[in-house]
Amino acid sequence: MKYLSVAGHILTLLAVAFFLILAVETPEAFSQISLTLQSTMALLIGCLICVVATGVGGTVWFLVLRAIDQKVSWSGAISVVFVSQAAKYVPGNVAHHIGRVVLANRSGIAVNVALFAMLVEFAWLIGVAAILAVIYLHALGNESLAGNYLSDGWWVLSLVVLTAASAPAVGHRLMERGIRWWARRKSIEAKSVPFPSTKSLSISGVLYFFNFLIFGLLIYFLAEQIFGSRDADILALTGIFALSWVIGFISPGAPAGLGIRELVLVAGLTPFYGKEVAIGLAGMLRVTTVFGDLLTFVIGLVISRKIKRHSAVAKN
Repeated sequence: MKYLSVAGHILTLLAVAFFLILAVETPEAFSQISLTLQSTMALLIGCLICVVATGVGGTVWFLVLRAIDQKVSWSGAISVVFVSQAAKYVPGNVAHHIGRVVLANRSGIAVNVALFAMLVEFAWLIGVAAILAVIYLHALGNESLAGNYLSDGWWVLSLVVLTAASAPAVGHRLMERGIRWWARRKSIEAKSVPFPSTKSLSISGVLYFFNFLIFGLLIYFLAEQIFGSRDADILALTGIFALSWVIGFISPGAPAGLGIRELVLVAGLTPFYGKEVAIGLAGMLRVTTVFGDLLTFVIGLVISRKIKRHSAVAKN
C-alpha cells in the first residue's frame, strides 16, 4: 500500500509538471483570459455551479442514509458532505472520505452505516461516470488523435461499470458478515444495516447523471464566457468530464485528481476547441472548482453551526 501511494504521488507530480509544460509552451492558452467584469462574473457563477453540484452529491448521501433507516435531516447530511469536501485536496485522496465518516459519527451515525452508505454512493458515482465516459468514447470513435488513444480503453470502463453495479450488494454482504463475526468475538449484539430499495438506488443514479451534466454545463459556460467559443455539445462535454473524473478518482494519491484530470480534459477538449483553448479551459476549471470547494466548505460550516445552535436551543 505504501509503494502504491508513493507511485501515485510520483504520477501526480509528473502529470502536474507535464500540464505546466504544456501551459508554458502554449502561452496562447491563457492570452484570452483577463480580469474583466464578464470573466469575474463567470468565475463567480462557476463557483456557485460547483456548490450546486456538491449539493446534488450531498442529497444522494442523504437519500442513501434515509434508505437504510437513518434518521438524518437534509441539512445535517449536506453539512457533513460540504465540510468534509475540503479535505479532498490533502495528498492521498482519502482524507475527505475519512473526514465524512468522522463527522457523520459525531452526528450519531454508526461507522459501519456511514461506510456502507459511502460505498453505495461511490459505486453509483463511479458507475454513472464510467457509463457517460463509455458513451463519449463510443461516439468519439477514431476520428481524432484523442480518439485513437482513448477509445481503446472502453472495455476497461465497461469493467468499471460492472464492478460499480455489483459493489453495493457484494459490499453489503461482506460488511454484514464482518460485523457478525466481530460481534460474536466481543459477545455483543450487532445491528445489521438494511439494503437500500431499488427506488432509492435509481433516484441516486439519476441525480448523479445530473451532477455530471452540471459540470458539462460548467465547461460549456466557461468556454463561452471566457474564451468566446461555442464549438461543443454539452452532452459531449459531460462525457469528457466524466472520463477525466473517473481516471482522476482511481489514480492513487492524486488529491482531487490533480494533474491527471487536467491532462485527460486537454486530450478530450482539443478536438472541439483546439489545443490552446483546451489547456486554458482545463486550468480555469481547476481554479473554479478549487474556489467552489472553498465556498462549499464555508457554507457547510455555517449550516453546521446553525444546526448546533438549534440543537442547543431545543435541549434548553
